[in-house]
Amino acid sequence: MDKTEILYDKLLTDLSTEGCMKNKLLWWFAINIKDEYVDFNVNEEIPNLACNKSDIKFKNNSYESDFLRRKAQFGVIYGFHGSPKYNWYSILRTGLINVSQTAFQLCGNAYGNGIYLAVDIETSRTYTSGNGNIAICEIINDPTTARPNPFYVIKESRDVRIAYII
Repeated sequence: MDKTEILYDKLLTDLSTEGCMKNKLLWWFAINIKDEYVDFNVNEEIPNLACNKSDIKFKNNSYESDFLRRKAQFGVIYGFHGSPKYNWYSILRTGLINVSQTAFQLCGNAYGNGIYLAVDIETSRTYTSGNGNIAICEIINDPTTARPNPFYVIKESRDVRIAYII
C-alpha cells in the first residue's frame, strides 16, 4: 500500500468515526476525487478566517507546477469563494475557472471579468445559496493582478487554486 492509499484509508476512517459524514460534500469528495488531496491536519493560519477549516488540503494537478513556480516568485494571498452545492462537482474536478461572458456565468461582473474571491468569509457565504460551501483559495500575489477592489477578480485560472473547503 503506497502513501496515498494509506492517507486515503485514514481519511475514510476519520470521516466515519469522527461524525464528519454530516458534511456530505467532504464524504463525496473522499470517495470520488481521492487523487486530488495532498495533506492532512494542515495547521496553516488563514487570515480573516474565524472558524475551523477542513483537514484536507487540495491541489489542482493541471496547473500545479506553474502555480508553484509563480507562488515562489510572488507569494500567495488568500481569498474566499462561495458557491451553491450543485457547482462543487465541477469546481473540484476542474478548479475555479473564468466563465465570464459564457452561458456558465451565474452572477454579474460589475468589477470585471474573472474569478471572484472575497477578502472576508461573510461575503462569500452569500453566494452559497445557504446550502453550499466556501473554498479558501490561494491567489498568486502578483501586484498587477491581485488587488481587492472590493473583490479579487482573477482573470487567469492558473493564478488561483483551492486550498481548503469549509
